[in-house]
Amino acid sequence: MHRISLEQWRMFVAVVDNGGFAQAGDALYKTQSTISHSIKKLESTVGKQLFEVVGRKAVLTGYGESLLTCLLYTSDAA
Repeated sequence: MHRISLEQWRMFVAVVDNGGFAQAGDALYKTQSTISHSIKKLESTVGKQLFEVVGRKAVLTGYGESLLTCLLYTSDAA
């Protein structure tokens, strides 16, 4: 089983908060390709697509929304 790193979670939330991979990269001082690679690795680990790209926007899938809700709930409980 692969582990999900804190950095992957940070990138996932940054894409959500900023609406896209390039924008998340700018916010985290990383390249767009670094963000994309990390999200693909995260998707591979969880076995589900987390985002759909619509134009230049990254939109959460239903599973991505559920994962974000769990992540936020867990971080609030900690």
